[in-house]
Amino acid sequence: MPRPRRLTSALAADLAEGEVLTYASATAFRTLFAFIPAVLFVVALLGFLDLTPVWTVDLASNMRPTIGEPAFALVDGTVRQILATRQVFWLTVGLLLAVWQISSTVRVIADALNRIHGLEDERTMRQWLGTSIAVSVAVGLCLLVAAVSIYFGSQLAEWLFGPSLLASIAGLLVRGAIAVAAMLLAVALLLRYMPAER
Repeated sequence: MPRPRRLTSALAADLAEGEVLTYASATAFRTLFAFIPAVLFVVALLGFLDLTPVWTVDLASNMRPTIGEPAFALVDGTVRQILATRQVFWLTVGLLLAVWQISSTVRVIADALNRIHGLEDERTMRQWLGTSIAVSVAVGLCLLVAAVSIYFGSQLAEWLFGPSLLASIAGLLVRGAIAVAAMLLAVALLLRYMPAER
């Protein structure tokens, strides 16, 4: 058999044996469920910190052309209501739901890594949940840092250096570097702490 075909065949066999596509689907499903309470928590936090212009000036104007007018009207109404009422519910329960859903995503990733490496997880339920919740909080913070750097890195550079070409270049470099570093840290945390063995 030619070498490219052998490689493709071996890769397909490994993917099937590790059930990688099944775990990828489960991870995507859990991530979607984690995204909603996480966004509602961030919106509630913006309201409590009196950062309403972040939505009205920065985020809403970028989102409106992307999702269309009917969907934007629904999202905008919900966000403005949470911002105006400063709902404690989404600041507390939203955070707990987001952490729980992210930790369930982290547990699916751990199962996939254990399956790929042929590991048996002998941690107790308490250790398992404790580790997954701690890692999920750290991963969530990494994702939040990456998102904030992408959206506000250029504004921060402009505030530091003034409106200039230097500020634009610095903003692009800084926000890209911070976002990549945060994402790599999230992956490193998952690989280091979630499998059954180091």
